[in-house]
Amino acid sequence: MKKVISMLLVLAVALSLAACGAKAPAETPTEAPAADVPMQYIKAEEAKELLENDEYVFFDIRKAADSSANSIPGAQAWDMDAAKEGDAEAGKATMKKATEGLDKKIILVCYSGKRYAQAATNALSAIGYDMSKVYTLEGGFTNWSEVLPELTTAGPVEAEPEEVTLTFWHAMSGANEEAMIKITEDFMKEYPHIKVELQNQGGYTDLFDKLMAAAKANQLPNLAQIYSNRLSWYVDKGLVLDLAPYMNNAEIGFTAEELADIPEMFLDNCIWDGKQFALPFNKSMMVLYYNVDMLAEAGVEVPTTWEEWAEASKKLTKDTDNDGEPDIYGTVFANNLSTDIAPWVHQAGGTALLDDATGTPLFESDAMKEAITFLNGMFQDGSARFADEDKNANVPVQQGRAAMCVASTSALPTIEKNTMEGINIHCAALPANKTDAQLYYGTNVTIYDVGTDAEKEAAWLYLKYFIATDNTAYFASQTGYMPVRKSAMNSDVYKDVLAAKPMKQVPMDNFDKGFQGDRCIGCINALNALGDEIKLVFAGEKDLDTALADAQINGQKAVDEARNS
Repeated sequence: MKKVISMLLVLAVALSLAACGAKAPAETPTEAPAADVPMQYIKAEEAKELLENDEYVFFDIRKAADSSANSIPGAQAWDMDAAKEGDAEAGKATMKKATEGLDKKIILVCYSGKRYAQAATNALSAIGYDMSKVYTLEGGFTNWSEVLPELTTAGPVEAEPEEVTLTFWHAMSGANEEAMIKITEDFMKEYPHIKVELQNQGGYTDLFDKLMAAAKANQLPNLAQIYSNRLSWYVDKGLVLDLAPYMNNAEIGFTAEELADIPEMFLDNCIWDGKQFALPFNKSMMVLYYNVDMLAEAGVEVPTTWEEWAEASKKLTKDTDNDGEPDIYGTVFANNLSTDIAPWVHQAGGTALLDDATGTPLFESDAMKEAITFLNGMFQDGSARFADEDKNANVPVQQGRAAMCVASTSALPTIEKNTMEGINIHCAALPANKTDAQLYYGTNVTIYDVGTDAEKEAAWLYLKYFIATDNTAYFASQTGYMPVRKSAMNSDVYKDVLAAKPMKQVPMDNFDKGFQGDRCIGCINALNALGDEIKLVFAGEKDLDTALADAQINGQKAVDEARNS
């Protein structure tokens, strides 16, 4: 009797499954992968009651053509066809984009509640979404349209977006450029109607010279990498696109959470008169690189104050062949200290190097005099030199010809690649004085007010994509720059990068002490005039007061010329 009952039960279950399957369209039988995540179903009648519930969002994950032709009212279209066909990475990328900043319960709508829903469920699990909040519509859209035809929308497939080509002028090379290319290629896969032509203009000076020539010839690119101290001129001339209409756009703009995710120091550096004319791109910190073994052998601790630094620099300077000239210098500086003088002026109690409103140089301040006097002390006692023919200050440290140097964290890939075997280099924040101010610099990206409306929107989409959390984290991991999103800085992925490369931790640890430099029109020209005079002081060819008085005059002339150009 028990056997008969058991057989009847098996038969009943089989018939029940067959009946359920009859409601769904026929699908090619597939073997579910072992890694499939269990799905939790919701019936059409239950889901119906949630259409107006703000705690829920419907994801139509069918092919784009099908979801655009007919769907559930208010459902978001997220094509998961590639994932259903086995491209798990594409599925994860789609769901990551769909859920960015989202904290709602999701109802997945596929054809029959099977393969597409399973692919999306697996992808959501893989990116770490709370799976207790993920449901699959039982029977999929097929069942919904049969049960609730009155709640099925129909409409034409949207027209293909206009194809556009953008030009992006930049000065990146090596690992920096390779990372740019990777992110750009990923963008063009996601937005196949947009082609971005990355055009390397050489070094920064070449880039800025070409931009100025292009501006005067009315041939500016769509986007460009640029320092704020250069961008001010273009803003003043009305050549730069105000990003506010795009940032505030409900469909393609930033959410409040995304905007708050960009560090205020970086974001403010892109604002003029309350308008957003750029977004942060590559940011770095000026640091003190040092040869770990040289300091240890000399019994020198990593300096944290000006006094400790001066003493360490003197102690680490060596004349190994007794020819009267050092073979190993304690400290090496970049060839031009004009813009890099800012941290020491701030640490001496100063603030801006020029008045931001008027552009008037503030070169004869007490803080400026104290900063230059301190640095000059190392030059005069022979423990410091400029990079000179080495071009970059980090080169002598890489080759064991200097114990310390001042350079940007942007040099990290070069240091990792070119440091001689056996040399162990680390870095620290610049030694402090009255304050512990630390200089963060680097470029932003601006969109010039050129081209069609379609090109401008495409440029915005590209810029937004480039600094998205995952992309800025990737860019930072491959270069010496920092992420420009808080979420990227604090992500598990980037924490792993920091653990593997401790030098990248230094900008993170000192972020609360950071500032960015002057940016008034003509300030870079004025600072170059200052740099010329500072070199004369270090060379012993001019006294400090005379040099700064001349720098004040020449700097003002440079500002006036820039404003009137």
